[in-house]
Amino acid sequence: MSDIHRFKVDEKEVLVSRNWFLGTIKIWIDGVPLKTKMAVVGGVKKVDFQVNNKDVNVTVMIPPVFPAFRAWEYIIKVDNTEIAKVRK
Repeated sequence: MSDIHRFKVDEKEVLVSRNWFLGTIKIWIDGVPLKTKMAVVGGVKKVDFQVNNKDVNVTVMIPPVFPAFRAWEYIIKVDNTEIAKVRK
C-alpha cells in the first residue's frame, strides 16, 4: 500500500492509500481501516462515508487503456467541497 492523500476532517486524520499490485483502494480513519466497498461504474470508483457528521466522497478515475501503467485521478470532497485532486 502506498499513500495517495492524507487529510484531516476536524480532529480525525483520513488516509487514502492504494495497493498498486491489486489496484485496491483502502481508506483509514485515525489508523483504523474503513470497512467499505468501492462501487465501480465505467472506470470510476466511488465511496461515500462520514467522519464527524461530515460527508466525505472519494472518486477515483481509472484510465481505460493500460490502467496499471498510467496515473489514476483521485478527487476528494468534504461536504461537497473539493479539497484535493491528485494524479498518481
